[in-house]
Amino acid sequence: SSGDYAYQLDAARTVIRFLISPKYPDLERLARENWINRPVLAQRHNSIDELLSKMPLKDRKAATLDIATGGGKSYLMYGIAAIALAEGLVDRVLVLCPSLTIEDGLLEKFNSLAGNPRLAEIMKELGAVVAIPGIKRGNETIQPGDICIENIHAVYGNAGSSIADSFKGNGARALVMNDEAHHLFSPDDSDEASMKKWLQFLVSPDYGFRYLIHVTGTAYTGNDYFPD
Repeated sequence: SSGDYAYQLDAARTVIRFLISPKYPDLERLARENWINRPVLAQRHNSIDELLSKMPLKDRKAATLDIATGGGKSYLMYGIAAIALAEGLVDRVLVLCPSLTIEDGLLEKFNSLAGNPRLAEIMKELGAVVAIPGIKRGNETIQPGDICIENIHAVYGNAGSSIADSFKGNGARALVMNDEAHHLFSPDDSDEASMKKWLQFLVSPDYGFRYLIHVTGTAYTGNDYFPD
């Protein structure tokens, strides 16, 4: 139950609907529909092509959740990850964050939730493919049914080899969740030459990641709201 935070339930439902819906094979399809149905977008972008040019992940199931600080981002991220595994949408989940401090906080919260016997009981009653996710760090082998939490800097270092072993070639059956996602995008543009290393990792053909959900309380690049 989301208790007093009903918006978390709405957010989780919306994300899962987007991820599983054949109506939206990628972000571009969703953006084109919104361009038609939401005239306010034309006040911020000259054309649909200009809007799409600001979306480096438009060819994937990718979107950003704007959740204010203190709004339960960690709880929501765990819920989305657990549901994606339970429904068999993906085999593994990779949660990336910008620092070791945030990584430790996420590990503590995810371990607490994964160890909640009531949640496990509910998942089993519902016939979940994965009832109790394994919570791992990036320096461990990530098996099907696991949620791996790692800070992005470690992905470029020693821990990266373990993540590469676990996720290379398996990206189409993985969900990547990016915490504090405002670190992902360059402030002025998002062409390939200026992509930050984090974004370069996400779009690498070595992995082929398809499902990407970003979470942040400051969904801005410069003075512009994230286009997704």
